[in-house]
Amino acid sequence: MRPVFYFLLSFMKSFAHIFFRKKLLKNSSALGSWGEKFAAGMLKKKGHRLICSNYRKGRYEIDLITSDKTGRIVFTEVKTRRQEGLKPSERAVDKDKKKFLKSAAKAFLRENGQRERKFQFDIITIILPPKGRPKTKHIEKAFS
Repeated sequence: MRPVFYFLLSFMKSFAHIFFRKKLLKNSSALGSWGEKFAAGMLKKKGHRLICSNYRKGRYEIDLITSDKTGRIVFTEVKTRRQEGLKPSERAVDKDKKKFLKSAAKAFLRENGQRERKFQFDIITIILPPKGRPKTKHIEKAFS
């Protein structure tokens, strides 16, 4: 009886995982939110401490703000896709997006009395295919 129970439990978990992934792949905002949570977990495993997620200042937004092991503030842009397109996901962070990120970072540093603190901008890309593990890429010090 016990092996049958474990088989059914395993089957139910797989089915729930497939159902959840299909739902994510249909909804862009849900996929983006999932990607930001996944990226936050990646950074925590690397020793980062989460300061803020989805920081907004006017029309500017930063997905994740963390502090790394050295105390440096890391402003991270997360790009989550269903599949890799013609150009790599990190190229979606163009000149204008970088300008917005820099403005938001300056506002955050100013508001929190951290103007003198060292900081950097990272990009994390996540490709969530219909099957298999997510493919991730963390580009540290992506731009200055």
